[in-house]
Amino acid sequence: MFAMNTGSSLPDLSSLVPDWLNQWFTAIQVAPHFLLTQSYLPPLLVAMFLGYLIGFERRLRHKVAGVRTHMVVASASCIVTMIGLYVFDATKMGDASRLPGQILTGITFLGAGVIMKRGFSTSGITTAAMVLLSTAIGIACGFGFILMAVTCTVLIVVAVHVTYYTNPPDDTGEHLLLVSCQLEKYENVRKLFPARSHIDQFTRDANNVVSVRINVKMNRGELDKVLSTNVHNQDIIAIKLIDDPAS
Repeated sequence: MFAMNTGSSLPDLSSLVPDWLNQWFTAIQVAPHFLLTQSYLPPLLVAMFLGYLIGFERRLRHKVAGVRTHMVVASASCIVTMIGLYVFDATKMGDASRLPGQILTGITFLGAGVIMKRGFSTSGITTAAMVLLSTAIGIACGFGFILMAVTCTVLIVVAVHVTYYTNPPDDTGEHLLLVSCQLEKYENVRKLFPARSHIDQFTRDANNVVSVRINVKMNRGELDKVLSTNVHNQDIIAIKLIDDPAS
């Protein structure tokens, strides 16, 4: 049996490291660029993480701008903001807020790229607003308002997520339907929908089958009830919901 010597200390390995390597590490620790990372790296990491949270919420909704887009937008905004601060601190010239102001101007083009128009329906507006939020969060981190950035991100992401259950985007109270029926049955079919609904388009083919595009003033629950109770209605050939979620 061998007895373990628990009182012995670890061997000193510093003598095994070459002198030039020790000098290199010492120089790095006091180098201005290394010391600078201690000031810009924490805000940048926080901005990346908060951008990730915002993008993850959009990813859950299967939106065009997801995790990577929001993370890069928040990080880039943070970097540009800190560059403005460092340049102003080094030169004492200009305005440190000028660069962040240009970010807000330029990010509108990215936001416009995620907004899509399909007929009477528009989607991507909330995602465009979230891109703007990522920009603002990155700017806040760049200026050093870390607690503000974290608080705003958590509150807004939670609020947006909750509203998808309290106010679904496809339950706006107004839906676009494409209804097909025989011409002589049109009046009976029209009575299925509220009188305040209006017709956007009306076509008729050679067989006297009419296709009517109706903008109905009904919420999703009322619409589902009408559709489910008229599945076997012989007056109706087809009913198609042609609108899309708004955001």
